[in-house]
Amino acid sequence: MIELPTEAIGFHGTNRDAVAHLLAEEIQQSDQHFEWLGSGRGARFRLDGCADLLNPYWQRELADADDQYVAECLADGRAPAQNRPSGNRARDCAVINWRWFAPRKLR
Repeated sequence: MIELPTEAIGFHGTNRDAVAHLLAEEIQQSDQHFEWLGSGRGARFRLDGCADLLNPYWQRELADADDQYVAECLADGRAPAQNRPSGNRARDCAVINWRWFAPRKLR
């Protein structure tokens, strides 16, 4: 059996130069509309309950969330965010923020 870690330290969208600042807890909120994994910041976190994007279950969850996000945007008369070939992941960011972080009307 493979033993998986139960805790990690992470910061999405960071680079090597930021590590010292992260370790010193000089962390700022990341909230660009085009970031792939939604709004975030550095953190120490437990891995139980995390979305494993290689797991088919979570792939289906994200696909369903994308469908629902698009339907809600269209129902509200808004154009859904779009990913761009340049690496701008605005749609991915919007779906993750919409599904897990944004307050929204009950379905």
